[in-house]
Amino acid sequence: MTKLKTNYDDNLFWNQRTDQKDLSIKIEFHDGDKRLVLARHAPVKAFDKKSNNRADKFKHFKLYELPDFESKAFTPVNLRENEFLDEVFGRNFRENFTFLNYLEQGQNKLLHTRVDERKDQLGNLFNINDVAAEIENCRSLSTRFTKFLGDEKRKADEEALNNECTALRAMVQADLGNIDYKKLSTVEVGPGWDKEDPFPTYDSEIHTQFSNAIRKLNGLLPQKAAIRVRAQNDAINADIESHSESLSSLALLGTDLNKLDDLQQIKKELDGLDKAAKIVKKGASAITAEQARTLPSWAAGRLEWFEEQIKARNDLNIKNTANDSAAAELALTEAAVA
Repeated sequence: MTKLKTNYDDNLFWNQRTDQKDLSIKIEFHDGDKRLVLARHAPVKAFDKKSNNRADKFKHFKLYELPDFESKAFTPVNLRENEFLDEVFGRNFRENFTFLNYLEQGQNKLLHTRVDERKDQLGNLFNINDVAAEIENCRSLSTRFTKFLGDEKRKADEEALNNECTALRAMVQADLGNIDYKKLSTVEVGPGWDKEDPFPTYDSEIHTQFSNAIRKLNGLLPQKAAIRVRAQNDAINADIESHSESLSSLALLGTDLNKLDDLQQIKKELDGLDKAAKIVKKGASAITAEQARTLPSWAAGRLEWFEEQIKARNDLNIKNTANDSAAAELALTEAAVA
């Protein structure tokens, strides 16, 4: 075989091509009384494709476990995956077979490969591929680190940062003389940049943070008046928001403010009618003369007539009470006589 040639008219495993029959290769293993029959089987139609006749093409040969050597039961029940060989003969059996067994037709990869390919195959045999991959990764990382450390731009940036750090350290440690401290902020717990000693220990991040804060304050100074107006507006908006319901009610009332006197009079009349309705609901047997006088809209002479009726009702009630007492005494007398 050559690497460039892929199509072959005949298959290496044909003993005698007669008719159109499937190709099968069987082997039987003996271990005492145990028997194991394995077979490779390929349908004849598979060889219509000439590339399948190449001697190192085996995908179209399916693996079967047969009940006996004479069996031709190439059925799905007897079909096995290639991993079945590792289960029967041991781990990595298929991978190591070509290395540990001499094969004819030049199939032993240790005897008939280039030196670099033989090295790769030996790596597969001793399972050092993972180690080799890690070594290659380490080599790649080493190359990248070396390139990064030797980068001219990175060195220039590093030198610039070191110079800036030296300048900042000299500024912080310099003797600036006696400077009067005056507090700028008005909050009880002042910000860090407004302390008398803002840098008890040197920290470039804190220095940058404080410098940005001071820079923003300098930018706000020209807008001092606008900021004061905005603060006042914010206070007004907050007051309006907190009294929004009262202001809404006042706004609604403002359109009818000239009707307030009339509304108050109407309310007074409604209160009087409500009080009169409560008196009327008491009924003729309970209403008094004083309550009757508070009722509005009496016709002429009608109130006097109603008061006479109340007086007559009261007199009848008194008489009725006296009669009830007399009847009770008579009942007691009759009971005593009996």
